[in-house]
Amino acid sequence: MSNTPSSTLHPPYANLNVLFCHPRTSSHLLAKILNLPAQPHIHQHASDGYFFLRPTGLRFQKGLAGKNVASWTEEEKEAMKEAFQKSYEDLEKFVQEAKYEGKGIYVKEHVLWTVEPVSESMFLYGPGCTTREPWYAITIRTSANILEKEMESRKSEGNETCLPDSFLRKLKPTFLIRHPALAFPSNLRTAIDNEGIETVKRAHGIHTWEMTYHWLRALYTWYDSHLPPEQRTTNIPEITFPILLDADDITNPSHIRRYTEAIGLDPSLLRYEWEAASEHELDGIGSMEKRMKETILKSTGIVKGKTSADLVIGDEKRKWREEFGDDLGQRLEGWVDGALEDWEWLRGRALRIYGS
Repeated sequence: MSNTPSSTLHPPYANLNVLFCHPRTSSHLLAKILNLPAQPHIHQHASDGYFFLRPTGLRFQKGLAGKNVASWTEEEKEAMKEAFQKSYEDLEKFVQEAKYEGKGIYVKEHVLWTVEPVSESMFLYGPGCTTREPWYAITIRTSANILEKEMESRKSEGNETCLPDSFLRKLKPTFLIRHPALAFPSNLRTAIDNEGIETVKRAHGIHTWEMTYHWLRALYTWYDSHLPPEQRTTNIPEITFPILLDADDITNPSHIRRYTEAIGLDPSLLRYEWEAASEHELDGIGSMEKRMKETILKSTGIVKGKTSADLVIGDEKRKWREEFGDDLGQRLEGWVDGALEDWEWLRGRALRIYGS
């Protein structure tokens, strides 16, 4: 039997691939290279995922991001629960559409957007800052029947997302990381452009929630401990889920080809050149999304100089002080330094191809 996308050991129509990432980790570039719209066995999502943008938007609209959940009003708690629930239902609906079409999915999600607020507060303020009750029991209500709901809704220790274990186990997880000295300054620049520097200076708690790889490491660790053996296998025996990619490696054609083969996509459809977005396309994109995708929208291929090769942290820190001022520059230094241990731990588990 030939090793084509329609005859692989794990056909793509059986795979619910989710790319768990962090803002500014080059997920747009990876999606561009994978050429998802052309992949015949993938049910395409218009925005490539990001189902949990709704509760994240609500966090900012109501000033809840970085705020201890113990001080939220009952109305705020209910609004957030509803936002998480609606996001989950949109994702579940999308999965069912894919199954109906006999296809798989490949969507992106920022892990921190899926984090339920009690875990967020405990990370920011310490375990004693609030309790799991009375608000928190299970954030998401699954569509399982009544007899299955208790089991379907359980969450184990280490699962800091709003999603129950049963749903997470159905997914084929890939994690994408990028050196924090590249990802975090980029995230700060977009925040300043979108919100203004004075707003950013006041949002210390928000950025402490954002400028960390704690959430990525926690979910990767959970998957590595809880994913059943039958859910780990790919088309390549030596590559198993959860898969971890480093942004420095995604521009390596042999690296991404091997990854693509492993997860059941068609490697012949990978692309490294494309047309820049037209004025008409740019007019149809909101200002915030346009800023977040600025590099990829203007590009016609891989932009050089975006990796951590030859990165000297001390030099970067001096540049940050000049660019952002002493206050924000110092904060950025703290965020980057605080994330290095998690990044190095994750980087040590990243996919290696042909001994690279």
